[in-house]
Amino acid sequence: MAESVPSMADSSAAASVQIVYTKRPQDEEPEAYHIRTLASVLASEDAAKEALLYDYNTVASGFYARRHHNKLNKSQV
Repeated sequence: MAESVPSMADSSAAASVQIVYTKRPQDEEPEAYHIRTLASVLASEDAAKEALLYDYNTVASGFYARRHHNKLNKSQV
């Protein structure tokens, strides 16, 4: 489940920040799992690493990331 948070970027940049909560991965480091999850939407691991703003892994499992609407994988829109 993702929640939108107001972006600090210029409104013309078509970007927002998304908070994503995930199940805690069993056999993988949480940050690697979160990057892999984000990469499936952004179509590259480099884009996922650039977009990832914070990785939650102590009490909750999830992350928040910058999302540019024009960089989404077309199958995700």
